[in-house]
Amino acid sequence: MRNTLEGAGIPAVVLNQRDSSYGFGELGVWVPSEHVERAREVLGLAPGAS
Repeated sequence: MRNTLEGAGIPAVVLNQRDSSYGFGELGVWVPSEHVERAREVLGLAPGAS
């Protein structure tokens, strides 16, 4: 995910909050606010998706 965004010129930080023992949890991606809409397009997310 981070490589895809950075390849599109969007700086990104991935926050992995998954439990490595059980394999569940959340994965978050942070991008600067001025890149949010473009990041959603690059990742194929609907506008307003979180």
